[in-house]
Amino acid sequence: MKKTQNSKLKTQNSKKWFFVLISVFVIPILFILLIEFGLRITGYGYQTTATVKHKWKSKTAYCNNNKFSWRFFPKEIAREPDPYIFYPEKAPDTYRIFIFGGSAAQGVPAPEYNFGRILKIMLDKAYPGVNFEIINTAMTAINSHVVLEIVKDMSQFESDMFIVYMGNNEVVGPYGAGTIFSSFSPNLSLLRAGSALKTTKIGQLFTGLLKSLNKKKNSIKPWRGLEMFLDKQVRADDLNLQLVYKHFQKNLEDIVDIAYEKNIKVVLSTVSSNLKDSPPFASQLRRDINAEDLSIWKKYYQKAIYLIEEAQYDSAIKLLKIANNIDNTYAELHFRLGNCYWKVKKYKLARQSYIKARELDTLRFRADSSINKIIKDIAKERAGQNLIFTDSVKEFAKISQFQIPSEEYFFEHVHFNFNGNYQLARMMFENVKNNLPKWIKEKENKNDLLTKEECKNALAYTKWDHFDIKNNVLYNYLKKPPYNNQLGQEIRGKKLKNELNTLRAGISSEAIEISSNIYKKSINNMPDDWWLHYKYAEFLSAGLKDYKRAGEHYHKIINSLPHACHGYAGLGYMLLKQDQYKEAIKMCNKALEIDHLRVDIRNILGVVYYRAEQYKKAEEKYIECNKMRPYFIPAYLNYAILLEKKDRIEKGILICRKGIKHKPESWKLHNQLGIFYKLQKNTNFAINEFKTALQINPNSKETREILNKLLKEKIR
Repeated sequence: MKKTQNSKLKTQNSKKWFFVLISVFVIPILFILLIEFGLRITGYGYQTTATVKHKWKSKTAYCNNNKFSWRFFPKEIAREPDPYIFYPEKAPDTYRIFIFGGSAAQGVPAPEYNFGRILKIMLDKAYPGVNFEIINTAMTAINSHVVLEIVKDMSQFESDMFIVYMGNNEVVGPYGAGTIFSSFSPNLSLLRAGSALKTTKIGQLFTGLLKSLNKKKNSIKPWRGLEMFLDKQVRADDLNLQLVYKHFQKNLEDIVDIAYEKNIKVVLSTVSSNLKDSPPFASQLRRDINAEDLSIWKKYYQKAIYLIEEAQYDSAIKLLKIANNIDNTYAELHFRLGNCYWKVKKYKLARQSYIKARELDTLRFRADSSINKIIKDIAKERAGQNLIFTDSVKEFAKISQFQIPSEEYFFEHVHFNFNGNYQLARMMFENVKNNLPKWIKEKENKNDLLTKEECKNALAYTKWDHFDIKNNVLYNYLKKPPYNNQLGQEIRGKKLKNELNTLRAGISSEAIEISSNIYKKSINNMPDDWWLHYKYAEFLSAGLKDYKRAGEHYHKIINSLPHACHGYAGLGYMLLKQDQYKEAIKMCNKALEIDHLRVDIRNILGVVYYRAEQYKKAEEKYIECNKMRPYFIPAYLNYAILLEKKDRIEKGILICRKGIKHKPESWKLHNQLGIFYKLQKNTNFAINEFKTALQINPNSKETREILNKLLKEKIR
């Protein structure tokens, strides 16, 4: 009887615990799954893979997912790769290569001439009859945490080779110790779990709710490039930096493992940087320096600077060494020391000092020696596992004067100019060539490797493009923080400005005709290359004012990249130029459907509405631009023009002032503000604004004429 009672009691206890387990675990899990399923059914959230399916020419293809980086960035400033599209199954005689990395691998500031595109030209020439499909997935500001997720996705698409060129953004990119995008944690598993959670609809819902609850606290500023990191400095002795290295190593090992498991060859490269012509972005003295030491340090350092200005380099070196003995953590000191050693022809010491300056830079936008050592160590450990190593740091040192890479290869700190991209492509070419399968090697053309000039012509790198890129570098990079805070930046900026004046003078009607012919020939050789059509359309529009022909090339881009906004936006602008407002509105709206965060397209749409005399809609678009990106100056100017048209002078003055606050060097805004003051009959204010506009742009005949007229009227 007792046994029966005990047995019943045990059964009851078992049932009790069974229901407890169901209540505690099973029911909540089912509830979570039900919510997840419901959110998916209703279409909530966004797709989180690097690629998405797209119907292209009646077949299923995969293209870049513009929302992929929302997992790692606030969506308002999320980065995107340049658009690509491909079929999952390779065509016959195709060798597929994926490129991974950040902005240097992407080719910023001119991705149309990145090393991957030059490498393709080289391979096509060396192996006729082989289709080298090179897909560049790189994008600005990403690091190994993001690249790992892209690699996971791309490994399923019959890839033959991965090329990995990354390391510059490990500190400032997502989950880095100096990032602004996402929180840093010493626990890599925790970081990965957080990232994985965002791939679920519940995770996206939870993230969205948190953001809305903390909207004021976590308000996102518009994308402003490196300027956003000014208060995110990380010292060389920061303990979190060691964790960054640890995370980078693990992520890179996992990337190599994925490639090995899928039998994909992987090229790892060290990451090069400009040592001689890119001073540190920020410097800090040691944390524990006392007032007395600081005073002595400043005395020697300031005296050394004076001696450098007097060209007394040997004496300056002595004082810099004394200051360095007091505090050896100040990056700028080491850069000045490097400059002095260079001047007295002690190049080995100069190189050491320039490297030290990079290592101590507290705005860590360049891969340092520790990052590159990790890459080399992994390459050495995994040798023979389909892993190919390119030591670009060593190779660039070999071809640089006194082994110190400089502006000969870089625009600024890490981004390559055409020469730099060409040299990196050559380095990659040798390693790719030696590891191609037998069926490709049998097709080898034994001719010499393409020269830099031949690659320029193949990719239509013309005088027009050279000027355009240099102009972009000066005004959108070097004149903005933190570049404009670098040592000697005023001299470098002046030098580049003089170079631009020379280049501008060389763009004659004959040079424009030559550029046009180069584009035609390149497109004839590579008719399916969307970049060539895009650049030629820009050239036709800006250089030849041939908007109809430019529109034809944008049509071709739409056919090549139906999922991207580039063709639609460009065509919309060309239709605007031809006064075809209805069609222009249609194209711009189509572009915004694809990428609703593009402020430049909203601005164009605003102009279209303005020209079509739909002023209310135009104003709405300009206001949207101002809210989304307060630093976007064209929208202020166009809004001001609309307000002048509607005689809303006070509002126009306010808009001009807001724009000038963000960009004081905008001569067009000063000119427009002068016009408003003139309409207001506030002559003195108007004269001051026109004078300011002419100081910025002395070549404006219209501004000079208005100013002269006002001055004459004032004298009367």
